[in-house]
Amino acid sequence: NSMVWMALDEESKLSRQERREMILLTVQTQITYFAAISELYESVEFCRAGVDERQAMVAWDTAAALLIGQLEGPTSGGSKSFGYLWYNLTQEQCQHFGTC
Repeated sequence: NSMVWMALDEESKLSRQERREMILLTVQTQITYFAAISELYESVEFCRAGVDERQAMVAWDTAAALLIGQLEGPTSGGSKSFGYLWYNLTQEQCQHFGTC
């Protein structure tokens, strides 16, 4: 929480580029994750309430899309290094944690 506030503070010691990257990474990892979890809960609630089954499936598919990402990527036929959202995010950050 304090890291996000530091990134948003224009008077912090971080450069503009460092603040930008911190905010971008936070959105990619934390906000996307919680949005996906919210969609999963919504799907379960639709099922429990006996509402139109289609609404539950759409919420579930939305959660999967948020967690998995786009498999096709920018190249025709797909790409091995693009599209798996959480996998690629961890590959981008592994050097910071010595886990590559």
